[in-house]
Amino acid sequence: MSRPSLKEIKETSIRDRYYPYETWIDSIFSPISPYLAWLFIRLNISGNGVSWISGFIAIIAGILMATESSILIFIGSFGYVIFYQLDYVDGAVARLNKKTGVGGQYIDFIMHVISHVAIISGLALGAISQLGSAIYPFAILALVASGLNHARHSIAWFAIVMEQQKRKAKG
Repeated sequence: MSRPSLKEIKETSIRDRYYPYETWIDSIFSPISPYLAWLFIRLNISGNGVSWISGFIAIIAGILMATESSILIFIGSFGYVIFYQLDYVDGAVARLNKKTGVGGQYIDFIMHVISHVAIISGLALGAISQLGSAIYPFAILALVASGLNHARHSIAWFAIVMEQQKRKAKG
């Protein structure tokens, strides 16, 4: 399989997305994503691999944010930004490798849940270590909210998977 050029990556990354790049956040993260997609393709890392890496980075960021070290908290604070940047890359890598599917979309979704819960957990544990038991109710609410934030999407994923299975059964 020939490796796509940076120009092809830029075109494919934007053209074949499920949603167009339209928000101010997209204007920050989308210009960098083709270069990272190019790198991951050269390193032979799949779109799912990029998703797993992003989740791992978010977990490490959460752990760093739970510490009492200002420098580690500062470093950890970039973990969510890196996760978010890689979220722009995983789909592009999958599309360029012609390996897209519901499974990859589900892994991407799960990494969103993991990243949010990991970051909020780190912040909650850091707050507890600094403020003690008075912060427990807020920490618990933050953890529950971060997990429930994605619960509404679970029904949508179930519908997508069932539709995919129905299409496969019909051939």
